[in-house]
Amino acid sequence: MFNLRNTFFLLLMGILGGFLAQGVLVPFFIRTNFLYAANLLNQLYNSALVITKVEEKTIVAPQAEYYTKAINEIKKSVVSVQSFSNSKLIRTGSGIVVTQDGLIITLNSLVPVEANVYQVSLNSKKFNAKVLSRNQPLNLAVISIPESNLNVTKIKKELPELGKNVLAFAMTLDLGKTNSYVVKTIISQIVDEQKQIKVPLALDQSLFGSALVDEEGALLGLVEFRGFANNVMSSQVIEEYLNKYLSLPKK
Repeated sequence: MFNLRNTFFLLLMGILGGFLAQGVLVPFFIRTNFLYAANLLNQLYNSALVITKVEEKTIVAPQAEYYTKAINEIKKSVVSVQSFSNSKLIRTGSGIVVTQDGLIITLNSLVPVEANVYQVSLNSKKFNAKVLSRNQPLNLAVISIPESNLNVTKIKKELPELGKNVLAFAMTLDLGKTNSYVVKTIISQIVDEQKQIKVPLALDQSLFGSALVDEEGALLGLVEFRGFANNVMSSQVIEEYLNKYLSLPKK
């Protein structure tokens, strides 16, 4: 009698569970598109692809043609930036060349005031850099190196489309040699009012100040991390900051 009662109770619960799933849970998932969102997030995080440079050969996969064009274009104007305090390395990241005569934009946090030496590596050459301008709220800085006839970063005027495949391109310095460090990602959020871009990148020291570029190698923004969250200073914000600096009277 006891087993029969238990069996009847389990059968009743099963029937009620079926009605609950069909009448409540399934419509909820359909309305919220929960399964699609979960799948999209999974694709975004699994789409991150690290592309490294070995000696003089850049390894690119997949869609080699697409990414090779972007990398060949942007690598000409991305530099490695390092800051030292009393010969001790305290910051490292990347920056972009914005004028032929040696002006570079990087993150203000990569060239802190407590450093006494700022070093830029470009085309296997090292230069001592000067900090010319800082904007702490934007976390941007203009620095310069004594070099001319440099390749200038092509700056994209418009914000990218949501869902667009992009690359985060950094220039790292390892044992005195510069290496390309590239991560494939996707535009996951755009805030028009603030001209901000979001991409699903995990915290990575090598990507500080990296250039976010499209398939043509045009600059979409600079990558920074605040806490564990990344933020992309859009090309529009960068261009406005650069133009404001260039309009200032020269001392």
